[in-house]
Amino acid sequence: MKETIIAENELNELVQKINVTNFKLDDFVMNRNVRIYDFCRPDRFTGYSNALSNIHDTLARSWTNVFFNYTQKIEAHFYCKSIDDASYEVFVRSFPQGSIFLVTQGVLDSAVLPRSFVIAMDSCFLIEQSVIDDISKSLLDEYAKAWCLYGMNLEFILKSIETHPQKIIVDSPEEVGMWITLEAKINNVEGSVNIFLPYLFFKPLLQYLPKILGGKESNRNLNQKESVMDNRFESKIETGLDNVKVQVVTELGRTVKTLKEIKDVKEGSMMLMNAYSGEPVDIFVNNVLFGKGEVIVIDECFGVRFTEVIGQDHEQQKTAGIKDEQKNV
Repeated sequence: MKETIIAENELNELVQKINVTNFKLDDFVMNRNVRIYDFCRPDRFTGYSNALSNIHDTLARSWTNVFFNYTQKIEAHFYCKSIDDASYEVFVRSFPQGSIFLVTQGVLDSAVLPRSFVIAMDSCFLIEQSVIDDISKSLLDEYAKAWCLYGMNLEFILKSIETHPQKIIVDSPEEVGMWITLEAKINNVEGSVNIFLPYLFFKPLLQYLPKILGGKESNRNLNQKESVMDNRFESKIETGLDNVKVQVVTELGRTVKTLKEIKDVKEGSMMLMNAYSGEPVDIFVNNVLFGKGEVIVIDECFGVRFTEVIGQDHEQQKTAGIKDEQKNV
């Protein structure tokens, strides 16, 4: 079947008819091979281009140093060429046979991010697998440091190194993510290193990045979820993060002692804490103060009853303020 290009007026007609109940594509196509795209797909990355450019400009300089410091055998230069959005399907199909793909897991504040991301190196560089194995950790460490420009506590962990892109599944084929291209010259061979960040990897990081719209920085995205996110993507993130285990510690009190006093401690010794009997105890989640409570006994085990959740009232007030602001817009 011959593939036919749709004229602009036909495309506009198609978009309008998609919103009509009982619209049948067959009536419009008329035996032409037409590929369907999601024309209503929201642009979720608007306003973040400056921050992403800063991150990947820093990365380009860092990776240049990583290759140079690798026994000074490899001469390399990188610079950030472009940042764009694209589907994962388009990204994967863009690389020739023999390209090397680094599949990487991100960890933010000890919580595993919902999606892995991919770094693709052109096959033209002819870099040996052993070299990639040796420097991959340094490359990922420098990438994590580049994101730390915006106060993130990120760690990147290499999951696997692949040479067959069809074996790599980090996102649904049609889902849009960020495609970053770093132009590179390695041992006088010119090519590129490409990074694909799935949206579900990227979304938890948005709260740290400044959003600039119309030349002005917007902070509204720091305190509210993007309205373009539908329930399908929200539920994926929440489901993934809900399964992350965190450590909960109840602290009765603290004190400071000298090493000599610690050495003198024996069985039966008593040590005075800085908390008084009957005072609320502190409850920490992953070493962050989460709330206060009182110690109780539950079925012969110690437990804690929450009397305060830190920051909850403040968050509720901010949420209410945002809703009022949206009503007035």
